[in-house]
Amino acid sequence: MRFDIYPILQSNQDIVKTVKEIKNIKLDRIYKIKTYWIESESLSDDEREKVEMLLRNPIDERLLYKELNLNELDFNYCAQVSFRPGVTDNSARAALEAIEDIIPNKKFKVATGELYFIKSGLNFEVVKNELGSFFGNSLIQRTDFYQKFQLEDYIPSPNFPDVNLFPKNVETIDLNIDNSELEELSRKNLWALSLEELKVIKDYYQEQNTISLRQGIGLPKEPTDIEMEVLAQTWSEHCKHKIFSANINYREDDKVKIKLGNNKVDGIFKNFIRQGTIDVKEKFEIDWLVSVFTDNAGIVRFDKEIDHCLKVETHNSPSALDPYGGALTGILGVNRDILGCGIGAKPIANTNVLCFAPPHYDKAVLDQLPKKLKHPKTILRGVHKGIEDGGNKSGIPTVNGAIHFHDNYAGKPLVYCGTLGVLPQKINGHDTHLKRHRAGDKIVICGGSVGADGIHGATFSSLELDDNAPSTAVQIGDPFTQKRLTDFQMEARDRNLYNSITDNGAGGLSSSVGEMAEHTNGAYIDLSKVPLKYPGLSPYEIVISESQERMTYSVPKEKLEEFLNLANKRKCNPAVIGEFTDTGRFEIFDDNILLSALDLTFLHEGLPSMDLDAHFKEIKTERPWHGKVEKNYIGNLEDSIKYVLTSPNIQSKKSLVAQFDQEVQGSTITKPFVEGTLHGPSDGAVIWNKIHGGAQDSGVCLSSGLAPQVSHIDTYLMTQYSIDEAIRNAVACGANPSFMALCDNYCWPDPIESKKNPDGSFKLAQLYRSAYALYETAMEYGTPFISGKDSMKNDFIGEAPNGEDIKISVPPTLLVTCIAKVDDVNKVISSQFQKAGHFVYYLGPNDFNEQYFSTLSPEIKELPQINLKENKRRFHLVHELIKDQLIESIHDVSDGGVITAIIESTFSHNLGFKFDKAYLKPSENKYALFFNELSGGFIISVKSENKDCFEKMTFGDARLLGTVDSSGSIDISGELFIKTNDLFQIWSRNDY
Repeated sequence: MRFDIYPILQSNQDIVKTVKEIKNIKLDRIYKIKTYWIESESLSDDEREKVEMLLRNPIDERLLYKELNLNELDFNYCAQVSFRPGVTDNSARAALEAIEDIIPNKKFKVATGELYFIKSGLNFEVVKNELGSFFGNSLIQRTDFYQKFQLEDYIPSPNFPDVNLFPKNVETIDLNIDNSELEELSRKNLWALSLEELKVIKDYYQEQNTISLRQGIGLPKEPTDIEMEVLAQTWSEHCKHKIFSANINYREDDKVKIKLGNNKVDGIFKNFIRQGTIDVKEKFEIDWLVSVFTDNAGIVRFDKEIDHCLKVETHNSPSALDPYGGALTGILGVNRDILGCGIGAKPIANTNVLCFAPPHYDKAVLDQLPKKLKHPKTILRGVHKGIEDGGNKSGIPTVNGAIHFHDNYAGKPLVYCGTLGVLPQKINGHDTHLKRHRAGDKIVICGGSVGADGIHGATFSSLELDDNAPSTAVQIGDPFTQKRLTDFQMEARDRNLYNSITDNGAGGLSSSVGEMAEHTNGAYIDLSKVPLKYPGLSPYEIVISESQERMTYSVPKEKLEEFLNLANKRKCNPAVIGEFTDTGRFEIFDDNILLSALDLTFLHEGLPSMDLDAHFKEIKTERPWHGKVEKNYIGNLEDSIKYVLTSPNIQSKKSLVAQFDQEVQGSTITKPFVEGTLHGPSDGAVIWNKIHGGAQDSGVCLSSGLAPQVSHIDTYLMTQYSIDEAIRNAVACGANPSFMALCDNYCWPDPIESKKNPDGSFKLAQLYRSAYALYETAMEYGTPFISGKDSMKNDFIGEAPNGEDIKISVPPTLLVTCIAKVDDVNKVISSQFQKAGHFVYYLGPNDFNEQYFSTLSPEIKELPQINLKENKRRFHLVHELIKDQLIESIHDVSDGGVITAIIESTFSHNLGFKFDKAYLKPSENKYALFFNELSGGFIISVKSENKDCFEKMTFGDARLLGTVDSSGSIDISGELFIKTNDLFQIWSRNDY
């Protein structure tokens, strides 16, 4: 029996508006309808009515063809959107569970989609051609169009999205071919292996020891397709970080302003990041690092009872193809990094930093956008919705983040997703940060089943994006399944039912089992035991599929029955698929037939290091992809302030952030916006530890720093600005600067020189300079790195509308995330002015000059170096001021400069600020004071009774700028008088 349910709401004018913005098409009216296509055994009228009532809201929805006649709707066209076979349909899964709960004795199949009833005077062919890509993403959805006369009696139902695959047998791969054929083989199979790497694999399989071993266990001389896929995944840039491990010969021109000196290093990560952490730990005698660079996340000890773990990942390429699915799987994936950290941590907070092209391009620019690229606003809205669903539906608060706009993110957005987790320091007498699996433990997977979605995700992410991106790289996560899995895992962990755990992320079983096997020196799995979404997957597809919501557990045999019983009780789909061994091999069977056996030493250590050249020339590389360069803007004072407040990187993002749940789990003390008459921005997030098993008054702070707008000047300075901003934001929240750790997340354009990438050595030099600055800055501030990730080849290569080849590369981008200890959550401080009569000070570097920096002056060519010693001294001073409760508010100075920080500080209580020209130094330019974006500064308000003590403690370093008053206006020496509320409306006026 087949029946369809169409609950109809009122017309949706928001979609009409969005179609006009993105497609420049005028629609009169549109109805968006959630549709349910259901197949079942024969149902009674009563049972069918139960299903219909379940799937619609009787208060404001009417059922088409039953409670509403089609002729009552004013439309002339209809678009029907449904998922392609194999794509995760979360709504259908939830509906199916609900239907089977109310009608438990019958079997159902459910698929969902949308209908759009459109009223427009446009020609039908125009509507089809222009709106097909708007309503659906052809990579994952089918879109069919109808005219009204075709729907008089019924709406044609799409075919059920059943997957019908024709699996291939395991194949052997002949590597005894010439170089060009080897490279073509890698390209065709999406292995992302270089010619040198292919030759190493070829030589390995021709070694006599390898041949003898394979003959002895019944495998062919040549590698099987499974082995090649596992090697490609394990050796991918995404998983192995080959560029960060490469031998680099760095040289720089004599004219370079900040000289680092010519040098050779055997790995950026080894010499600057890992060694930086070792050296910082030794120099500052740090004893609170628990686990760094060895697990799914870094672990620190900022509390007597619990440990915190932090991981930040990127999901850039998938988000460019399917913004919603890419971002959703990004946030769920980093949640699983936390679940797989140590013996299994609990995710307690999410962060996200998102980088897009500006959402309001004019038509002249949009006409240059390659056809295969999505409108920036489409990407923004899809990514935002994915982040929202990933956090809200998982019950994890989204507490901190940023949105940054830059023209050159048009080719590929950057989607940074981070998660904070907590671990009790011991469970059943065991240290929770240690993995304990051993040979003989059973390999058990729980969570979602395996499908074709996510195949080649790791290798695809190691390539630049082009017009031929594979649809299998697109995944859609299921937050409800993952929440169920999370709750099960916490219970199983506390009952000591497993020895070890990791997530199934990039590379799927290939990655999770292959990595865990290193610890025991061996493992085998049987693919016939793996739960599948549908039959027909080839063996290698089962091994490398990255289908979401799966974890891999090492379960001792004596605990297996109890583990499985609990997993089944919690509906977590467990399967025993193999066992950890000590054979030295990762073996893959299918129904007890051996298909693959990879030597673990070769798998994990056989990858050859690359030898790369890096050459830095002091050239300013900033150039928007569309060629339209933004000019300096300096008007009168009022116009300049308004211009800055409307800058996309300064404008309020509250309309987006408010859709994230920031308070679920009940531990968020400092949220992204301070509530009040108006809503002012915070500098970071503070989480209360007590809720999660920690000490009564202790907390932890999360903050971030990002400065891609200055990468074109020098990535050395960009890195210092990013680190300094992350630390300064945490200090402004009340965090202790002696207890801070950092995550570094690099997103870079392709830094390997080739014919299609002639400036690769320059981009590599930019990367080298950034990592060098990372080390030097951490050594001064005393901030070790506990985790990180790099994403290379963030470029789009395709065809412009005029038929010419086009390449769009992201600006070199480093996100720095700071996790810091908050000694006493009772002394957490706000970014907002509190009362009239308080004095307002600037505390920070005072070498203001005529440079207005990036917001007012995007053409800026130079930046001052940061005085790290002075900034560090200032950070510790601020911490003492907060601890002694001598200040009432503090807000960091960043984009927009001093005046922006002051204005933002007035919002929450709708207060005013008065500045007198007497506060200017002789011959000082007020524009230089107000708009400079020097790193290291704060705006601080102080009670009158604390003024003398404050000035004494700051040793004349603090500069009085004015007073807070109750006027609700900004008064600049009588020259400028603007209502705070008017400025707030300007700052918050946006349409994303």
